[in-house]
Amino acid sequence: MISLPLFTKKSVAGLTFALLPVTLFLPVGFMYFWIFIATVAAALNGNLREAKRSILTNPILIPAALLFLIVFSQAIFLSSENDRRWSGMTHYFIFIFFFLFLLIGPDRFRLLAKQVFYCSASVAALIFYLAKIGLIPDWYIFKNFLFYAGNRSIAIGIFLAIAAGWMLNDAQNEYSPKKIAVLISGYFFIGAAVFLFATTRTGLLLLFALSAVAIVRNFSMSKKYLLLASSMIIFLVLAAGLKSVSSQRLIETISAVTSEQPQKSESGEMVRLQFFQKTGEMILEKPLLGHGIGSWRQQYPIRAEGLMTAQMSTPHNDYLLCTAELGLVGLITLLAIFFSLIRAAIKAPFKRGNLLLMISVAMAVGSMFNAILRDWRFGVPFMLLLAIAYRESQQEPTEVD
Repeated sequence: MISLPLFTKKSVAGLTFALLPVTLFLPVGFMYFWIFIATVAAALNGNLREAKRSILTNPILIPAALLFLIVFSQAIFLSSENDRRWSGMTHYFIFIFFFLFLLIGPDRFRLLAKQVFYCSASVAALIFYLAKIGLIPDWYIFKNFLFYAGNRSIAIGIFLAIAAGWMLNDAQNEYSPKKIAVLISGYFFIGAAVFLFATTRTGLLLLFALSAVAIVRNFSMSKKYLLLASSMIIFLVLAAGLKSVSSQRLIETISAVTSEQPQKSESGEMVRLQFFQKTGEMILEKPLLGHGIGSWRQQYPIRAEGLMTAQMSTPHNDYLLCTAELGLVGLITLLAIFFSLIRAAIKAPFKRGNLLLMISVAMAVGSMFNAILRDWRFGVPFMLLLAIAYRESQQEPTEVD
């Protein structure tokens, strides 16, 4: 239980940060507005010494700074022929939001922010259930639950999967039977919503992957562990047999991949194979330094003329995009960021790095199938969750002061 004074500058700044996870399940405008409020509150607080120290010792500071340097150099010296070089720079700076959230999120509010994330995910899952039986009104705030709206709807499914995985991990590190029951019930409740209602193959994949990480990282021969692990496995096996939008899309994807002429298929499931083929051609032409910032948006429509992906704005794979524009130099730098996060998570004592490991895995795996870093509707919330998990890896899980 967190007990904090509510009317000091520090408390107001911390509370605005702790409420940010609510916006992950709302239309994107709410998120940007509240980030602005939280940033202003933190600036008025003025006490940033602790956060600055955290940033200067951060494991990704050097590789992130190197990535920024590569992007600036590419934009100035190697991208003069690309019309989109300046606008194309922005998504490479997504990790700035990670450092921003470390600045505006005091350590002692980290636990509260995580609890708000769990509550928000539970409410979001409940909205899916209520929408299914027609009890949710057709309001703008609920649009991403009532209708498939592209990346924002996909993002909600992904964040639900992350919340479920985190709750499963926390349940194994709790000693209170009541708290364990609440967390494991939340895992089943949210996980079932991902299977049944969320339109996202990536979210479905991450639910399996993060559940596996939570089980493996907390391995023991205790009765509590064996009960939770067996319950999770039974749940996932049963849920995998259910007919749902995401599972159906997964089956269609496998069918499309195994078709005789996948590159000519008109199915929407074929877009990623087209991206691999045409973007791969770009990479092979300039493998070391790439074609420069903004080159993908400029060249891909020409290379993919006549294909269904010709007018899309991203290859739905951050590794492809990074390698096509920045070459192997940029890709290695991006991988160094992921490696540094995973290494810091594994080195953290007393399993405090489990959440950091899980969000790093989610980001690295998700980047294979979606524009996790390219699209800020994914990227900014990921940076928020990354900041919360990183804070936990640096402190005792029960510490609130």
